[in-house]
Amino acid sequence: MKKKHILILTATLFIGIVIGALSMGIYSHKRMNIYSEIPPVEDIKRRYIKTIEPDATQLNTIGPILDRYSANAYNTMKESQTKMYLLNEYLYNELKPILNETQKEKFEKRINRIKTRIGK
Repeated sequence: MKKKHILILTATLFIGIVIGALSMGIYSHKRMNIYSEIPPVEDIKRRYIKTIEPDATQLNTIGPILDRYSANAYNTMKESQTKMYLLNEYLYNELKPILNETQKEKFEKRINRIKTRIGK
C-alpha cells in the first residue's frame, strides 16, 4: 500500500514536470515567432513606442518621426556590426601565429557567429 502511494505521487510529479516543460516550450516558441516576423525597423519603432508610451493624439505626430529615426538606428546598427566583423578579422589575422589550434577554433567560431549575424 505504501509503495502504491509513493508511485502515484512520483507519477503525478513527473507528469506535472512534463506538462510544465511542454507548455513553457510552446509559449517560448510563440514569443520567438512574434519577434522573427517583425521587420527590424518596425521592431525598433515598436520598442521606442513601448518606452515612450504615447497617448493616441501623440502617436499620430510621433509615428513619422520614429519611422525616420528607426531606419537610421537600424542602418547604424548594421554598419557597427560590419565594423566589428572587420575588427575581429584583423585581430584574428594578427593573433593567428600565436594561438594554438583550440584557441584558433574558438576564435573562428566567434567570427563565424558575427558573420552569420550580419549576413556575410
